[in-house]
Amino acid sequence: MSPQLRTSITAALLLLISHLTAAQVPFPRSCPEVKVPSDFDADAYMGTWYEYAKYPHIFEIAKRCMFARYTNKGNNTIGVVNTSINTITGHTTNTTGVARMLAPSQINVLFSKYPNAVDIPNYIVLGTDYKSYSVVYSCTNLTSFAHTKLLWIMTRERKPSAEAISAAKKIMDDNNLPQSFLLIADQENCPDVASIYGTTISFGDNTNTNNNNNNANKINKAPSNAVDDSVILKRIAAAATSTANPTTAEFELVDTTAETAANVIELA
Repeated sequence: MSPQLRTSITAALLLLISHLTAAQVPFPRSCPEVKVPSDFDADAYMGTWYEYAKYPHIFEIAKRCMFARYTNKGNNTIGVVNTSINTITGHTTNTTGVARMLAPSQINVLFSKYPNAVDIPNYIVLGTDYKSYSVVYSCTNLTSFAHTKLLWIMTRERKPSAEAISAAKKIMDDNNLPQSFLLIADQENCPDVASIYGTTISFGDNTNTNNNNNNANKINKAPSNAVDDSVILKRIAAAATSTANPTTAEFELVDTTAETAANVIELA
């Protein structure tokens, strides 16, 4: 990637973030070590998980009623469907992906048609009791002096018990992950079943399998030649430079390019 294009992509991303007031949380220094459980029961983890809280990040812009459904496909492969309602349009979106177990508690999830590294975990289960809560974590080094963290508290019920949340937050404390950045998800007045009307976004399944035992603190980097950079730049810039009162179509553009923007952050 040329320095000029790298600079342009970075500028477009910053503009998008400033317009939509949502970004990943930056932290000083490199990604910290975390305590990754050595035992993990994938079968017990399958099923529906509701988002209770998260660190802010761009690929859940204007979304509510978030939940994920995981299905064991065999051969260390997991089917993923993330469902949400766009707060601007009211449309339901089902984003499908594929995940692979790389090591106990360490999973690589692919949502975008743009390839990420498939041998590096980006969904790390720091702790779960399988029946009420799960703490999911990911970290990316931006430079040797800064990194960003993703973190979710997921629960089996839309309205979890205080005990479940307390247990999840203790796992955060045990890993020195601050609670002050948590945003509580909007799970109010959510339908029991996803609306019939909505957009289903399906991405290709990369069938390449890697069975290496991966370290949870590796950095997820995409190859620089994997994406048509000019196309990505145009899509992000179009969303970032929308009017002060964007139309429904413009919000849907942001909604469907969010995972793409997350991938470009790594390239930039």
